[in-house]
Amino acid sequence: MDEKYSGETPAKLEPISLNPMNELIDIGPNTAHLNQMPENPSVPGDRVVKKEGHRGDPAIVIEVLPPEAETSIYGNAMEDEAVNVAFQPHLEEGPGDWETIHAAKLASYCDDQDIQLYSYKHSNLEFA
Repeated sequence: MDEKYSGETPAKLEPISLNPMNELIDIGPNTAHLNQMPENPSVPGDRVVKKEGHRGDPAIVIEVLPPEAETSIYGNAMEDEAVNVAFQPHLEEGPGDWETIHAAKLASYCDDQDIQLYSYKHSNLEFA
């Protein structure tokens, strides 16, 4: 028996945004995260300080972790989105001029130079 094409788009081929979130699990792994927009306003290269009376050098945002990343500090899971930062004196100990490196490459530079990164909730930081 030959079936003819009805002309209707199968539900799984519709744009993801038209599918309810509970149906996205059927499409494939990690698809549910595609519709999550980060709340974190930071981008690599931003200068930030801790909120409420910070003293000392500002930190430099090295990488912004995605919303679905399960980041923890001292064994406690962070409820907000996180960023990894480095402090300027540590960056200046590296062999290159870190300020001339493209912001998207800062994480790789820090990894290559063993520059210590620190994780913070983005909500605990403000722009310097």
